[in-house]
Amino acid sequence: MKDLVVDMEHFYDQMHAVGPFFDPDELPDGELDEQKQRPENREKIKLSTRCIWCGACMSSCNIAASDNKYLGPAAINKAYRFAMDEREGENRKEERLRIVEQEHGVWRCQTQFSCTEVCPKDIPLTEHIQELKREAVKSNLKFW
Repeated sequence: MKDLVVDMEHFYDQMHAVGPFFDPDELPDGELDEQKQRPENREKIKLSTRCIWCGACMSSCNIAASDNKYLGPAAINKAYRFAMDEREGENRKEERLRIVEQEHGVWRCQTQFSCTEVCPKDIPLTEHIQELKREAVKSNLKFW
């Protein structure tokens, strides 16, 4: 927009498209009770929670530069953070996977690692995108 002023509206729209909030199926009974999470699960998603929404990954992504509808690495990382959280509701996880497996979601990623290289928080964005691809494939396999 001007020198050193960046229009982040599109970035925020992409982030909100994946529903960047926790949505469990059940809440604890007591008002002060917490939702338990296994340490292994916390370790799995820990790096994805470090995102500061700076947009550096979007700026370095060739796909985001040429496809305005692409969700982008930051939004997909946010989807990963909640989809991989064991406390997330199953219906919400499936809905989130449907969002990221659309035409302009995880399948557009060409695994160039440019987003991972520029991330100031050292989040393995490309790895998270690849794991969501695997989850999307598994959710669509039906063995009956």
